[in-house]
Amino acid sequence: MKTDKNTNALNAENTNESSGALLRKAVKKNAKYLVGIVLFSVVTAGFTAVNPVFYKKIIDEAIPNRDIKTLLFCVALMAAFPVVNVGISLLRQRCVFNFTDKCERELRTQFFAKILRMNYPAFMELGPVKLMSVITRSTGRIIELFLSTDVITGVSAVFQSLLIFGIIFRYNKIIAAVTFVVVPVIFIAIKFFQDKIGNLQKDYLRILNRGEKFFLQVFNGMKTVRSYSGQEKEKAGLKQWLDEVSKNKWDIEKSNITVRTFIPVAAAQVVLGGIFTFCAFSVMKDTMTIGILVAVITYVPMLINSIQSILNMGIGKISISKILDDLDSILNEEDEYDGGNKDEIPNSGSLAFKDVDFTYGRENFDLKIENLEIEEGDFVTIVGTTGGGKSSVMDIINKYYPITSGSVSFDGVSIDEIGTDTLRRHISTMFQDVYMFNGTIAENIAYPGKPDPDRVNEVMEKAQLTEFVGKLPNGAQEIVEADGANFSGGECQRIALARMLYKEADIYLLDEPTAALDANTSKAIFDVLADENRNGKTIIAITHDAGKATYGNKVIVVSGGRIIEYGPPAKLLEQNGAFASLYEAQTKMD
Repeated sequence: MKTDKNTNALNAENTNESSGALLRKAVKKNAKYLVGIVLFSVVTAGFTAVNPVFYKKIIDEAIPNRDIKTLLFCVALMAAFPVVNVGISLLRQRCVFNFTDKCERELRTQFFAKILRMNYPAFMELGPVKLMSVITRSTGRIIELFLSTDVITGVSAVFQSLLIFGIIFRYNKIIAAVTFVVVPVIFIAIKFFQDKIGNLQKDYLRILNRGEKFFLQVFNGMKTVRSYSGQEKEKAGLKQWLDEVSKNKWDIEKSNITVRTFIPVAAAQVVLGGIFTFCAFSVMKDTMTIGILVAVITYVPMLINSIQSILNMGIGKISISKILDDLDSILNEEDEYDGGNKDEIPNSGSLAFKDVDFTYGRENFDLKIENLEIEEGDFVTIVGTTGGGKSSVMDIINKYYPITSGSVSFDGVSIDEIGTDTLRRHISTMFQDVYMFNGTIAENIAYPGKPDPDRVNEVMEKAQLTEFVGKLPNGAQEIVEADGANFSGGECQRIALARMLYKEADIYLLDEPTAALDANTSKAIFDVLADENRNGKTIIAITHDAGKATYGNKVIVVSGGRIIEYGPPAKLLEQNGAFASLYEAQTKMD
């Protein structure tokens, strides 16, 4: 979602690089390891290619001349070179590990940083599952499967191919020419299947994405699935997806077998047959030695295997093209709008809305606030219908969503002129959907800083947590599982309230702070908020409870994206309007 006045600023600040550019930057940053890989690859390629030379020397020189010294020398080197090659391969592998590990770390760090600064509507639209997959799976596939397996192996194969071709050329130019002509033929044949594999790989990733959406839908709606006995329907959906996966995987496997096995083997056999026949006739005519024949017959399969490794780089690149597209779609998302250059603003707590128009296109929602002033030290409660726009007010204040037109000012300064981090340092928010991090209760309260035990105890007392925490085996050091899985909703809500109070801020924003609490605890919480307000804090609290709304000195009634009433609660009750009706209805229910 973009706004008219902020679009240019967003585009001006959007300096995101493509995934390919980030990958190149990571490679360049760790070039020293790549140099080591290349050097060790050259050496290992040389050691691998040298054995057939010894075969020739033994067959053509040592055996005919009964030269024991040459025979033992060649055999000793043939035995020693593989051992030395293992040691060099270990050094090369260490370079490979350092190179891929650091590149992978760099990519994951860059994408995580991008997600942290991504504009909030895009973050919500992409969803946690896709973003988690990007950091854990997609970046790993690029580095481990493509860069580590295909590219680095391909680089080694290039040097080995050049060396082998040079040796064959030195032995016999005709054989070298035949081998050189066959190589393009293999390239063309494999290229045909590469494109097919690439399309199949893209289809496979699309199928996996559909599977993730299917599982997410089922798991999120598990209560509904069980309540309506929908298990068989979902099993049928799973079978359909699994059948699609199996068919696609078999199509990929068939193409891979063709490219990686059938074509190279068939080519090798055809070339070997032709070359062996040519060499055999040459030996019969005494124009070629048996040693050269053995060496050439040994080298040709090695050369074709090397060519196959080089071609695998192309297959790997095609295979990850869809991943790169997905990564680019994330990198191309605009960052969270900042726009402000003010790093310091007065320590106050006043807010003003002037002709604000906020449109959320995806939900076709429109919020209008013509003129609203919240003064320093106000305790404002917001009530109204579900979906009326109450939570949107908090999102606008926090700059999670930009407004379409109008202005919102903090202490007389437009929030567009205030740096986002600066603004949020002055605001402490308790969201309706509270979230607990995996850590201790104290760490959750003091997030993201280090807990101050005295301060933690103080806010736990205010949040009605002291008695509950005191009964736990480890007190405030009790571990909270991710998303508070080992605590009740009410307990998590009170921890979240303590977290909000722990942060020193001018304004407290609360969205349904007592929704999961009993009546006595709810009253105690609002008593605490009233105390905080008397101590100078500006408080804006959304509540469904009209009775609790009377704690504030001002009430905002929202309906259909409009403020229909605003003023002191006593005055609104006297007017017998929307707030009075809501208050009366809830009082009768109680």
